[in-house]
Amino acid sequence: MPFTFTYGIIAFTVIFSFTCFNKEERLMHYAFIPFRIRNAGEHFRFLSHAFIHADEMHLIFNMIGFYFFGEPLENYLSIHYSPLTGKIIFVLFYSSAIYAASLHQFFKNKDNEAYISLGASGAVNAVVFAFILVYPNSQMGFLFLPFAVPAWIFGLFYLGISFYLSSRRSNNPFLNRIDHSAHFWGALYGLCFMAVLQPSLLQEFLDKIF
Repeated sequence: MPFTFTYGIIAFTVIFSFTCFNKEERLMHYAFIPFRIRNAGEHFRFLSHAFIHADEMHLIFNMIGFYFFGEPLENYLSIHYSPLTGKIIFVLFYSSAIYAASLHQFFKNKDNEAYISLGASGAVNAVVFAFILVYPNSQMGFLFLPFAVPAWIFGLFYLGISFYLSSRRSNNPFLNRIDHSAHFWGALYGLCFMAVLQPSLLQEFLDKIF
């Protein structure tokens, strides 16, 4: 099986998340806290928060979604450009999506000492919607769907479920710190990134849908 950065990102995220489960001090050290970023210069939080998760379900849901959409998107970029260039673009895309999905809450809560969030949902949604722009009619299935649906419908469904999981209340205090607005901004960034990278994709997307 050829190496892909999709597998590498998943492996690192799973391992790093497990080292933080049930360790509040460690979670707090890597969580997204705009107040600390602004006032203590802890800019690493912009990136580190995407590699920690509230619990196993939060981690599994994000990584399954990333696997389904990340690998074919990475392969598409590797074929469309070159194996090396495509993988570099993919890594830069995922990394920048983490930042892009977080900027809204950073500016909104930079003076709010109480605001905390964590998880890869924003970046994963960027990957999901970048894939959808490239392959809108690709048939996708999921664990709890007994049938396949076009990717653009699957993506909307995924976004809805992701929103539900991030906004539901839980006895786990960190599960209540998942930023659902990052899902929207991540999805928007994924569409914009691919549209800027390949402007022809917009017209191709509309042609395939309609």
